[in-house]
Amino acid sequence: LISDISSVWIDYLYRDKPVLIYFPDRGAYEGERKLLLDPFDDWSPSPVIESPAALLAELECLLDGREPHRERRRAVARKMIEAPAAGSVDAILAAVEAHRVSAKQR
Repeated sequence: LISDISSVWIDYLYRDKPVLIYFPDRGAYEGERKLLLDPFDDWSPSPVIESPAALLAELECLLDGREPHRERRRAVARKMIEAPAAGSVDAILAAVEAHRVSAKQR
């Protein structure tokens, strides 16, 4: 997931997949408002990426099979969410898919 500072990345932590925070206008944004998670760097599941070149470098790592921020993301997940029951996200996704298929057959 590539996200800005919206809260969608918090929900995505349940998937235990890479999350990159791309926030190129960070300076201007923080100059106008306070962030809910402050200091944001302590809560971010990856370093805050502020340039296109840095974003491309992070994507190259992931495409090469390297995930340099895995432990950071997992530490943030432990702080922000309780550990879900094993397979709970997969069970939810399977239920949604079953409903979708059922609705299509009607």
